[in-house]
Amino acid sequence: MRALAGVIHRPGLGGQVLDGLRYLATAAAAQGDRALGLRPLTLLQREIEIEREQTAFSENAMRYEASLRFLDSKVQGLLRAIKGTG
Repeated sequence: MRALAGVIHRPGLGGQVLDGLRYLATAAAAQGDRALGLRPLTLLQREIEIEREQTAFSENAMRYEASLRFLDSKVQGLLRAIKGTG
């Protein structure tokens, strides 16, 4: 974070941004991703889990809608049979 603070407070951000990014990259390489408080593998796993949940939700929603349509058609058929129409 020191590198970012230095970049933010310096006038004219030209090369200072690159210096800050180099500092962060060096810190990450020296201490691993913990230097930045990141856990990319964990974040990736969360994204994959979210995608799986969204896919499962979509599949369940489609099945639910199909079931409702099927039941609706059966009920409509029974009502027509009872009323003697159709």
